[in-house]
Amino acid sequence: MITTPTLLCFAHGLEAKAFLQNLDFQPLGTEFYHSTSKDLYLSVTGEGPLKALSQTLQHLTQHPRIRKVVNMGLCGGLSEGSQSIGDILDVRTIYSDRPDDEQGVQFHSFSTNAESRVDLVTAWRRITSIEKAQELARFAQLVDREAWGHAYACKQLSRDFQCKKIVSDFATNLEQCFEVRAKALEYSQALFEHYFSVIEPDFPTQPPEFDFDIKGFYLTNQQLSQIKKLLPEGTKKASLAIDTILLAGILGSEEHPKKRTQRLIEALRQSQHPLEDRLQNQVNQRLQPLTDQGWTVTFDRDLESPRLEIKTSFDRPEEVQARSRALASFDIQSWLRLFEGELDV
Repeated sequence: MITTPTLLCFAHGLEAKAFLQNLDFQPLGTEFYHSTSKDLYLSVTGEGPLKALSQTLQHLTQHPRIRKVVNMGLCGGLSEGSQSIGDILDVRTIYSDRPDDEQGVQFHSFSTNAESRVDLVTAWRRITSIEKAQELARFAQLVDREAWGHAYACKQLSRDFQCKKIVSDFATNLEQCFEVRAKALEYSQALFEHYFSVIEPDFPTQPPEFDFDIKGFYLTNQQLSQIKKLLPEGTKKASLAIDTILLAGILGSEEHPKKRTQRLIEALRQSQHPLEDRLQNQVNQRLQPLTDQGWTVTFDRDLESPRLEIKTSFDRPEEVQARSRALASFDIQSWLRLFEGELDV
């Protein structure tokens, strides 16, 4: 079967994770991969149209055999009601919203699919106000931070371009960023399944080569792939490779099968990656003074950024005092040292 060498472009690694986990991608450079079985290239460009433009131009120039670019990833809806969270949409026209105080590339738009009825605007800066979102809604239904850069690169080098976006939030709701990050892997899996069922239906993904022959669990394809990677190489039957004592403890619980699956993956990961387990314990230990006093702490689960978001609610004066003391005594320097590679012995 003749295939078209295609470059998949994502802004963030989490958006691409299902593709990297389920296919035979091998690194060609920094955040740049190739799958020989599908003849797919994959690039994680970073956020912003300039990064998207420069990275895509570089890859297309260095690998002229690539004839098609597909930009996939998350986007925001600009008007609630016209789309729903989780919708995967084919973009018709991409507009650029470049701030008036910046010079350089002029305003252009790129048409990618005449059959679609959905337009997108690429914002050069993050949207931080509802007023800005409403302004952009006059031009398009969706907003992102990179599609225009990819489209511009393809226009310059005469490559086919396609843009598929999944609606992860609405730009009029400025408090959803942590919710979006928590669902990033779910969105990535949805994009992966969409790609091989709609965009490239002739390229079905191969089922896992081993048999998860254990009842009492509910697994997605992504979770099945995770478990396979956590077991010894060459494993054909999961039941023969997973400790029976571990299984007995999990299957003996009254938890939902989905929860059991999460526990199993975590237990396997801890047994295979004790350093990661130790790191997670260090995270919990540092945040415990806050969580014990009723603070809800949200943080980057991949530990790429030290940013914390904390929230609480209270209805008694003593709760205010206790939580204020916990916050005042929180050792932020100890937290930051985790991101410098320091683990307590």
